[in-house]
Amino acid sequence: MEAENPQTGACDPKNKKTEMAKKQLVFTLKLIKIALCIIVMALVLNFSDDYKINIKCQNENDIEVHTQIEFPFRLHELSHETTVCNNSVEQIYFENNFSVESGVFVGMAVISIVYVFFTLLVHWKKHGKPVYLIIDALYHGVLSALWLNSSFVWAVGLEHFMGELEFDNIKHINRHICQEDGELCALHKNIDFLLLDLSVVLGFVIALVGILIVVIICTQVCIPSEVDSSKWTHDQQDLYKNKNILGDVKLIAESDASSTSSAKQSIEGSDNTSTSSVQESC
Repeated sequence: MEAENPQTGACDPKNKKTEMAKKQLVFTLKLIKIALCIIVMALVLNFSDDYKINIKCQNENDIEVHTQIEFPFRLHELSHETTVCNNSVEQIYFENNFSVESGVFVGMAVISIVYVFFTLLVHWKKHGKPVYLIIDALYHGVLSALWLNSSFVWAVGLEHFMGELEFDNIKHINRHICQEDGELCALHKNIDFLLLDLSVVLGFVIALVGILIVVIICTQVCIPSEVDSSKWTHDQQDLYKNKNILGDVKLIAESDASSTSSAKQSIEGSDNTSTSSVQESC
C-alpha cells in the first residue's frame, strides 16, 4: 500500500480517480460529438422526397407532376417541363436556392469530425499537458460558436425552404398552369421535413456538447488537482535543491582553486628562499 507523502500528496487515490474520470468524460463526449455529426450529415445528405401535384382537367384524366427534392436544395434548378391539359407542354417553376445554408451546416459536421477524430488519436498521451488542453479548449470553443451560428442559419433557411414549398406559393408561381377557369392544381403529396427539423435540433445539441467539453477542460487547466499542484511543488523543491547543490559545488571549486593557488605561491616562496640561502653560503 502506497503511503501518502505529506508534502506532495501525489499518491492520493481520490485525486487520481478524479483526473481519470475527467479524462474519460471528455473522451466520451468527443465520441458522442462525432456520432452526432455523422447523424447530422446522414440526415441532410441523404434527404430525398417527392413533391407531387395533381393537375385536374375537364373531361380528361388527372395529370400527376412529380418533383424530387434533395440535397443541396437548389429549388430553382428543379424547374422542368410537364404535360398539362389538352396534351400541351408547360414549364413548372420552383424558386430560390438553399444550398449555402445546407452546405455550411454539412461543412461544419465534416470539420468537426476531422478535428475531433484527430484529438482522439492523441487524447491519452497529450490530455494531461496544459498546452494541449488550452489549445483543445480554444478549438472546441470556436467550433461550438460556429455550430450555434450555422444551426441558426440552417434553421432560418429551412423555415424559408418550407415556405417556398407551400402549395399556395407553388400555385402562385405556376398560375399559368393552375388557372381557376379550367386547369386546377391540387397538392397530392407534400414534403416531410421531420428529418431536416431533427438535423437542426442535433446541430444545437452538438454546440452544447462542445461547450460542455470546454467547461470540463477549463476545470482541469484553471483548477488543477492536488496531484498536479503537489507535483509542481515537488518539482520546484527539486529545482531549488539542485540550485543549492550547484552553488555548493561552485563554492567547493572556488575554494579548491584558492587553496591550490595559495599552495603554489607558498611553494614558489620556499623555492626562492632556498635559492637565496644557497647563494649566500657560496
